Amino acid sequence: MKKLYTYLIVFILFSGFIQAQNPVLTANDWFLENLYVNGNSNLPSDINYITYNVELSFTDTGTNYQFETSVCPGAADIAGTFAYPNATTNTMTLQFVAQTLALCCDPNPNGIQNPDQDCIDLAGYSGMYMQFFATGTSLDFDYDIATLGITNTTTLTITNPNGDYVQYRSVPLSIDEVTSEIDVLLAANPVRDRLILKGFDIDYITDITIFDLSGKKLLNTNLYDEFIDIYTFKSGMYIIQIHILDKTKVLRFVKE
Repeated sequence: MKKLYTYLIVFILFSGFIQAQNPVLTANDWFLENLYVNGNSNLPSDINYITYNVELSFTDTGTNYQFETSVCPGAADIAGTFAYPNATTNTMTLQFVAQTLALCCDPNPNGIQNPDQDCIDLAGYSGMYMQFFATGTSLDFDYDIATLGITNTTTLTITNPNGDYVQYRSVPLSIDEVTSEIDVLLAANPVRDRLILKGFDIDYITDITIFDLSGKKLLNTNLYDEFIDIYTFKSGMYIIQIHILDKTKVLRFVKE
């Protein structure tokens, strides 16, 4: 009986450290949505020079996951390896990381008296993004994968040991997430305190619902009167679902 207890204890201790591949990580290319540092949102859409998708990809080498990402290809590149995830805690141990520190652009193309502020902003964003993965090796990063039923996309959230986290989604960002015959658009994007819609079908809206990226419903109204107050929303990206009778249109907007 003592042997049986011993085997059970060893099995329980060992099972807590089981590593296993997660095929969802390698089955998708991930596109950056937001970077949170010290609790502050840093949207790539706020950087004028980022007019493309910042991608993250994983490759299964047979012994670990190799990852690659870059803010601007050929300059601010990041590559490294994660150990296979812990099957019970959804953590990955960073084994190795390397970075290319070249600037994405020239901040002073016309001399020191006329710095390119957009380029300076891009350099700052690149530095934050690279620092996210440069917290040190042999440290655990938490990750969470969720499927957003509204747009049938998958989201990936990675949290580093400092508590900062980065959010990705499985398809590139676009303004119209679901094609629709409804003629309603966002009057402005990003948005500050008021969400304003425009289009020929405004008067026919039957109800509007707003979700966060996890799919949590934040607001539902059957009345649209010139604007929707969203001043209580935190900075970040949201999804608005617009209904006119049996038709639906889904849009994505950024709250500054």
